[in-house]
Amino acid sequence: MKEKIISLYPDFPKNILKIHPDLTSAELEFCLYIKYNMSDLELAKTLRLKKKTIDSKRYRLKKKLGLSREERLNNYIVRI
Repeated sequence: MKEKIISLYPDFPKNILKIHPDLTSAELEFCLYIKYNMSDLELAKTLRLKKKTIDSKRYRLKKKLGLSREERLNNYIVRI
């Protein structure tokens, strides 16, 4: 699945790492799935995690990216 998304958005990993070089490979993968517009339930199923864990990952990633409370993670990722 990850390879399919990378083929659709080949410049995305390079672009997001240019802006946020401290992203881990797991965080980058999570961003790829968000870029692909996967719902939280799809993310949970794909990553074999609970919905609550997905919520926590979103919160921590949003904080790491320096986004405000009002800014949506999905909107930010899509713009990159």
